[in-house]
Amino acid sequence: MTILDTNILLNLLLGRKHAVVVIKFIRTFGNICLISDYSFPSIGLHFFNKDKKELYLRFANEVFKSEGKNNLIYSGISPGIDIRIK
Repeated sequence: MTILDTNILLNLLLGRKHAVVVIKFIRTFGNICLISDYSFPSIGLHFFNKDKKELYLRFANEVFKSEGKNNLIYSGISPGIDIRIK
């Protein structure tokens, strides 16, 4: 089992022109890779602060699509953010 450090995930996601690289990585290694609970909220907060909530939701939906959980919802009032699997 591999634990993917939050900072590595953020660097991969934010350091690439397209998030496809991260999605492919997670789909390929998803069965042996754990992402800490902190990872997705911190990515979400970054996108929230950059007013790119829709981009984060699209990314998260693609990641969880392989798990059969593709109904992520966004709710929250600035500065709060709440991303849930529906």
